[in-house]
Amino acid sequence: MIAPILIGSPNLWPTRKALRRMSISSRPRLRATTAPDLELRRNATKALAHIGDLATVQALADRLGDDDKEVRLAAVEGLGEMKVAAAIPGLTRALNDRDPEVRRAAAEALGKTQEN
Repeated sequence: MIAPILIGSPNLWPTRKALRRMSISSRPRLRATTAPDLELRRNATKALAHIGDLATVQALADRLGDDDKEVRLAAVEGLGEMKVAAAIPGLTRALNDRDPEVRRAAAEALGKTQEN
């Protein structure tokens, strides 16, 4: 059941509500965010971001140190969409990312978090 989430087109990803109803362990998703395969890491991080529960905050924050810009960007965007105070420390760290696109996304995400 996890394969379509991880390797499918973003347009086909289940909604956040559907993901919450799925009865799959979060372990495969969490492990996939650290996989050696770059595409798997990217897709797993994006999928994890769409779940949006507080348990995913730390996993997404951990991805802010990934070598790949797209993984870091997905983590920042996911944390921003969650709009929770627990995401603020990670997003604040991302303001110092080596890539300007990630820094910009972190600033925008912090703005969303502060709106709540």
